[in-house]
Amino acid sequence: MDKIHLNNLSFFGYHGALPEENVLGQTYCVSLTFEIDIRNAAQTDDLSKTLDYREAIEIVREIITGPSRKLIETLAEQIAQNLLEKLPIAQAVTVHLTKPRPPVGVELAAVAVEIHRTRNR
Repeated sequence: MDKIHLNNLSFFGYHGALPEENVLGQTYCVSLTFEIDIRNAAQTDDLSKTLDYREAIEIVREIITGPSRKLIETLAEQIAQNLLEKLPIAQAVTVHLTKPRPPVGVELAAVAVEIHRTRNR
């Protein structure tokens, strides 16, 4: 299966288990890998036969900038589910979601979660 990568999308959101995270907010970084058969699109040079990056980016933006969630695991799952639901060309998606500098009481560059979901057949 072919892959299309969207790397390091950044959006500001208000997520976290601590109350101050929901008030102050922070930037979240998302990278996506879609599994898609791109042969037809490549042969025809037709955008309608492949992934439109703009649609994928808008789906992620709506979730990250939307209602607050306590867990990045929840955000990642929502992103994967919405992408597969709204982009039928994708057979699978890997979502890598990074939360830079989480407030955990020690210096920590980031915490991240990565999930892989496939389309239900």
